[in-house]
Amino acid sequence: MTKKTNKFNNDNSNTCGGKATGLALLNKMKMPVPQWIALNWSQASNISDKLLDKIIEYFGSDNLVAVRSSADNEDGTQKSFAGMFESKLNVPTTKNDLRNAISSVIASGTSLRVNEYDGGNNNMGIVIQKMIKPIISGVAFTGAIDTDGSDVVLIEATYGLGDKLVSGLVTPTQIKVPIHDDILDQDNIFISGKLLPGIDLINNLIKQIQILRNKSKTKLDTEWCIDSDNNVWFVQARPITQPVFIKPRTTNSAIPVVGGTVTAPVFVIPELGAHTSPEIMKKRFAEFPDGAILVALYTEVDFVPIMKRASGIITEQGGVLSHAAILSRELGIPCIVNYPNATKKFKNGDIITMNATTGQIKEDIEFIQSNETAWMDEAWLFDNIKRIPYNSDCVLVESLPNRLNVYAPLMESKDVSDLNLFIRKKFGVAPNIIRGDSQYSQKFFSWFEDRNHKKLPGYSAALNKAYNVAKSMSASAVHRFYKSCINTAKKYISLAQNTTNAATRLYYSENVVAQYIILDVIFPRAIALYQLYYETAQKLHLAGATFADLLALKKIKGIPKKYYDFITALSQERNDIYPKFQELFPEIAGYWVPENATKMQRAALNAIGIKDTDNMFMLNEFYKNLSKVKKIV
Repeated sequence: MTKKTNKFNNDNSNTCGGKATGLALLNKMKMPVPQWIALNWSQASNISDKLLDKIIEYFGSDNLVAVRSSADNEDGTQKSFAGMFESKLNVPTTKNDLRNAISSVIASGTSLRVNEYDGGNNNMGIVIQKMIKPIISGVAFTGAIDTDGSDVVLIEATYGLGDKLVSGLVTPTQIKVPIHDDILDQDNIFISGKLLPGIDLINNLIKQIQILRNKSKTKLDTEWCIDSDNNVWFVQARPITQPVFIKPRTTNSAIPVVGGTVTAPVFVIPELGAHTSPEIMKKRFAEFPDGAILVALYTEVDFVPIMKRASGIITEQGGVLSHAAILSRELGIPCIVNYPNATKKFKNGDIITMNATTGQIKEDIEFIQSNETAWMDEAWLFDNIKRIPYNSDCVLVESLPNRLNVYAPLMESKDVSDLNLFIRKKFGVAPNIIRGDSQYSQKFFSWFEDRNHKKLPGYSAALNKAYNVAKSMSASAVHRFYKSCINTAKKYISLAQNTTNAATRLYYSENVVAQYIILDVIFPRAIALYQLYYETAQKLHLAGATFADLLALKKIKGIPKKYYDFITALSQERNDIYPKFQELFPEIAGYWVPENATKMQRAALNAIGIKDTDNMFMLNEFYKNLSKVKKIV
């Protein structure tokens, strides 16, 4: 039998494994740890009666113990293996019970979930630890980042044993403890969720966490419990593998865990749980389509083969420090837990968009979890978007009443945590970070187009008209505005089709596209929508109706007919705009196709004597040299 006293390291190469490493470090720091021993993989895999006798003598023949994994690659700084291996609780200290429990834990090292997670190459040590009968227990991260970028200790607690919490079977009580000058502020803790009996005992835990933070430079993921004598015990400690960014709880109690926005079909697995037969598990895993959003009661570690194939995860139960939540962070999969009735609300094949930064989910057009300003996220009002300096990246920030969107199109995933922290500290809120190509990224891409289009002669004039039409709330003014912009576009279409110069053709084509974007996006989805909202918000409130009700043309007391006429005219004109432009200017269908755009923009730049420009920035280069183009025009 061996106790390991080394500090944490990346490979945990000592023969007793990662969990033993953590316990030994806790002992070394003189933290309260229940009586324990560790077996190396040689002892564990071929355990003798003589060694079992020593274990029984050490713990006593009438006590219960926990038999837990301590693999060589477990609880490291890169991968936690959180919940991947089996643990056996309340094991009687008899030879037969101990031998069976040890064999079961060792066998879990070759399970499907472990193979999917890390290839299944591990040497299994064993930790045997005296069982504590707790009043409350849970998980504590000694370092997390709050929505405003400040450091906090994050604690999750539940009744009795903590296995229900870490398995995601319950939604725990969450406790945030502010940190000021490295001191935990016990007077200003924030508690969300059910108030547990004995919650006052948390102050004892906070005192022990303060001691632990003082002694360890490493931020730790710990499991703890408090017994009937009010004693605090730490039963596990390991490094935090990924930064824990706390996200605001939503109005329906859903808890965002791992940020990101995903649009994909749903696959619901309502019956999976701790007692599901291997046959059912295997059948559901085989049916799961790659890239789908997994919806389940909760996710346990047996779900790893599916989690790795999923584009997002939604569960009805669980907390941010559960094993599955930790694995979601490690795998980088957008995840929302504690979403009410998720397995009943969604059906297999439903196409939904989940925003795992805010906890919002929408199906088709309507938000399932919505509020009166949620529609603003869909609106394209560029006045809300500002460019901010951040290293060498181009970062756009959109400030909305219900969120802060941050667009970082070229940022690599490994750099997102640093940006997240930067935004929290600068703006004091948790951001919704959008990278790469998504339905939201088009809005931010168009922000650059808007900046360029403002350099065109007819664009700003059309915008001014759009604001005046919106203020009028007149259906006839809407029809006149669309007709006017289409006539302007026709003029530029004629010029584009009758020039042989590539630079002037692109110039006239950009003018056509600018008019199209105003009519398709900026006027109906931003200017008119905002004006309509502020004109009707008070009336809707008095009538007990929502803005969504108005947009759906539901009859609402106190809302004049002109607003319904305005919405109808707006909808009719916008629905017709693309077919009209496609008929007038067939080239518009392929205008945003990358190979078409590259060819057109390259030819235009060559026509004004500019070569060797990166494909991604050719249009920007064209607008920088607009004065040269206008001379040709």
